[in-house]
Amino acid sequence: MAAARELLEELGPSALSIRKVAERAGVSSAMVSYYFGNKEELFEAVLDEPYAELMELQQRLVEGYASFDSPAAFLADVVRQTFRYARRWRSALRLNVLIVLDRGFLHPRRQQAVQWPFLDTGAALLAPVCGLTPTEVRVLLQSAIFSLVRYALMEDAGLRRVVDVSEDTPMEEVLSTLESALPRGFLRSFNLEPTSVSL
Repeated sequence: MAAARELLEELGPSALSIRKVAERAGVSSAMVSYYFGNKEELFEAVLDEPYAELMELQQRLVEGYASFDSPAAFLADVVRQTFRYARRWRSALRLNVLIVLDRGFLHPRRQQAVQWPFLDTGAALLAPVCGLTPTEVRVLLQSAIFSLVRYALMEDAGLRRVVDVSEDTPMEEVLSTLESALPRGFLRSFNLEPTSVSL
């Protein structure tokens, strides 16, 4: 799997082949074919890996909802944890964005497993406490996802510019500043008061 991910990052989806992955991994093409079938199935398996972690993250967040002092604290935590996840999986997300742009949509299997449940659960949890309709919450959540992915994919220099710090500011400090600022903006869009949350 690592060899396929590396090749996708280096060469892009069109250059991926069973043979190249096998060479990179130091195994036979037959072995790669046995485990992944064809090029398309191998490609989808590489894209599935970060989604498995995302589904686990979503489950942990929803299960922890009741432990938060307020909906604002919950949403701020969702934003921070989602941003951290996106930063860890930057290369996979970059590939996914390219695929979505090429296809025009997220793979239906991922829509059913990840996207729709996230939007539905988020709307059910947040609409009643935000004074918004479920549709408004879904739109805001989807917009938040787009923004978080965009920030996660930004190059370091761009992030430094966004948070208005010098070029020599350590990235840990830049990311910490951004993790504090992102929830504030999102909370306001959800009619939640950011000052009531420790950010």
